[in-house]
Amino acid sequence: MACAACYGIYSLNQSLTTCAVEVQGRHEQQVLAGDISLDFKVQVQEWKNTLPRGKNPQDLDKYWKSFRKQEQAVAAGAGKLAASLPPGDSQVLTQQFIAAHAEMGKRYTQAFEAFRAARFDAQVGDAAVAGIDRELVRLLDEVGRKIAVQSSAVAAQAAASGRQATVISLALMAAVFVACAIGGMLFSRTITGPLDRAVAVARAVAGGDLSVQLDARGKDEMAQLLQVLQAMRDSLVRVVSNVRENADSVATASAQIARATWTCRAAPRNRPARCSRRLPPWTSSAPPCAPMPTTPARPASWPRARPRWPCVAARSWATWSAP
Repeated sequence: MACAACYGIYSLNQSLTTCAVEVQGRHEQQVLAGDISLDFKVQVQEWKNTLPRGKNPQDLDKYWKSFRKQEQAVAAGAGKLAASLPPGDSQVLTQQFIAAHAEMGKRYTQAFEAFRAARFDAQVGDAAVAGIDRELVRLLDEVGRKIAVQSSAVAAQAAASGRQATVISLALMAAVFVACAIGGMLFSRTITGPLDRAVAVARAVAGGDLSVQLDARGKDEMAQLLQVLQAMRDSLVRVVSNVRENADSVATASAQIARATWTCRAAPRNRPARCSRRLPPWTSSAPPCAPMPTTPARPASWPRARPRWPCVAARSWATWSAP
């Protein structure tokens, strides 16, 4: 969007530059053509002032010099205008005016000599250049119209370029906005999808379901999160399996110990009840009810423990048996 905006600003600046340079230049050329036309008309008027006042030498010299001065000003202005104009009809017309103006200067010089030779007869001088200025005036007017048309065309083209640049810039910005919106939606799905799967796995594990599976592919942060959750699930599965195995082992051992350690059962009527208990191998004291059979000697480093006998003294030692 920044690039599209910069393009629009650049195009608008180009249009403004065109208006400032081209249109302003055409306007200056049009003004210069108007000045040339005015100077030419003044030149013709100075010739007309020379004819009736030519009998006075001072007036004759004054108006003829003014005529020559205006002629030089018109020639200089026409040359400047022709140099500033681009190739085209207006430049061709200006060059035609320059050539016709130079030819007109020669004819005015001949008419002035004829005027003086005729002893300052105004009719002779006027007849020598009758209607010569009309073609030059027409050329100058045509040049001014051509320059005005070109100026209007350049201004219209600059305005059209500005509008086109604005439309293109807005279209590019809209296209980029739509592309960014679509890309944002797609990118958000790449985040929300793995997050939803991670939340589902966490809820399943929290509910005790360790059978869920995760498809953790990729190397981005979301893939790393899913991989960690998968590793946590696998670790929990191993822990639960170990706990179950250990619980089963403990249950089996407890059952075996319960069957092996304490077993008391009723004896027949002609025989007293028999109790059996595992005796410690290091016991060295004699039982209270009968002489104790020979047992291994108790190490001196073992703590002394007072033997406890589950049977009473009236029972015979013969009723005792090791498991």
